[in-house]
Amino acid sequence: MHELAVAAELLELARRVAADEGARRVTVIRLRLGAASCLSPDSLSFGLEALAAGTATEGCRLEVERVPAPVSCPACGWRGEVRDMEGLICDLCRQTPLTILGGREMTVVSLDVE
Repeated sequence: MHELAVAAELLELARRVAADEGARRVTVIRLRLGAASCLSPDSLSFGLEALAAGTATEGCRLEVERVPAPVSCPACGWRGEVRDMEGLICDLCRQTPLTILGGREMTVVSLDVE
């Protein structure tokens, strides 16, 4: 479960930002997460909760905006977007597999501190 390692890095970033801003705690972390990132928002949230106990990030809420992944079909050239990596089938010719062109990003959009 690499979400735990990602959660640890997110919390470290959040703590550094809070310290730089002179804040006591972080209340919200907002992420933009690509559909092809292979990261589970639920697992990330669980990891954040488990690792944040007793720190300035304890009780921090994770808000995730899922971003679709652009894909193309090598068989017919169709291009589109998918929100789920399960069953990647071309909408036009029904061939599989599709080529994933992006959607692997994870971006910290903002943090709320107090």
